[in-house]
Amino acid sequence: MYKVLLSTIGVSSALRRQTPDSLALQDDLCSTVEECHVYILELKAQMDKCDCHLPEPPVVEERVNSTVQDSADWGGEGEAPVPEPEPKEPPAPPPPPPEPIKQGDVGGLDEAQAQPIYDPPIAFTGVPDADQGYDYRQDGTDWSWACGTGSGQSPVSFEHLILDVTNSTKSNLWFDYFQDPSIKASTALPLENAGHGLFEDLSKVPVDFGTVKLGTDEFVVKEVNFHTPAEHHIDDKRYPLEVQITHTLKGSGQLLAVSILFEEDDAASNPFLAAYVDGLGTFPKWTLEGHAASASLTGDHGDGFNLEKILPQESVISNHPLDFFVYDGTRTQPPCDGDVKWWVLRTPLKASSAEIGAFETAIFEGGSTPRGNARAIQERDDRFYFNGQMSFSHDRDAQRGYVVAETR
Repeated sequence: MYKVLLSTIGVSSALRRQTPDSLALQDDLCSTVEECHVYILELKAQMDKCDCHLPEPPVVEERVNSTVQDSADWGGEGEAPVPEPEPKEPPAPPPPPPEPIKQGDVGGLDEAQAQPIYDPPIAFTGVPDADQGYDYRQDGTDWSWACGTGSGQSPVSFEHLILDVTNSTKSNLWFDYFQDPSIKASTALPLENAGHGLFEDLSKVPVDFGTVKLGTDEFVVKEVNFHTPAEHHIDDKRYPLEVQITHTLKGSGQLLAVSILFEEDDAASNPFLAAYVDGLGTFPKWTLEGHAASASLTGDHGDGFNLEKILPQESVISNHPLDFFVYDGTRTQPPCDGDVKWWVLRTPLKASSAEIGAFETAIFEGGSTPRGNARAIQERDDRFYFNGQMSFSHDRDAQRGYVVAETR
């Protein structure tokens, strides 16, 4: 019990070690509080006589700019020294002032990133225009604004077993295609792409491509259009390429179109198509930025100037007849007008995949013709189509081919 009382007046074990032996503390000197109180008073009096003192408590020095230690390292009791505040980061520089807003769309991309807005191209010029342009993204089913919803339009699908043979009449059709002898190696024949496929406006080329005669009517070659896939179908089959040669009746707006369908056969080659593959290399493509494009075939690839080369050469040479589907229709492009007499070859011709593929690539890679440039099949309505048979009578001296056609 005395040890507890001693601790209340600061007498520690260290002080006890400093006292003389005569003042040694014993644990059994008191057993009650009163006895211990008397004993402590006597003890303090003896300590005063022997000049014994309680140890001074340790002095805590202020440490400025020192490293903070934990309480165990410091060796004291109570609160540890106040740590020095960490140095603050220098303030960040102010942000640069915003760039002035340029004229144009707020929040838009800059010129390098901006993509032009798509609008369908106008015929012949290829200039994008939301009001006057058109494309083949829906195969022409959205052309009612230009083509209306009337009957008697083109293209149509043919079946070999459904032919009208009543009231058959005969007429003579003469193919007078030839290669103009005035063509030189430098003569240029432009093949154009205005966003609706590949075409040639032959009326602007100073070359004679020949005529087609139906009875006493003479039709002058006007233009050539390439469609991939083919627009006309035969027995519900669509072919990869169709070449349409359009003629205009002299002194009239009457049109006559001769259509040749092609299928792929790498063992075959068509001289007319091969001339473009060999002579052009790269076919023109319509783009939204560049609009219409053109590439010229030169006269040193003469088969491309001779429409007779598109026909089966064995038939031209051997006078073998050719069969055509014949019907009355319209243009297959807006405004889908005109009273067009269509002659569609009943048996597709063969060409290599490279020859057909060159035309496909130029058309399918155009932004306005990702599905090709073929209008959807139109209703036949009450129209009849006939079988037209043609025979050749070739005038070798004049280097011209004549075809006698019988429509029956």
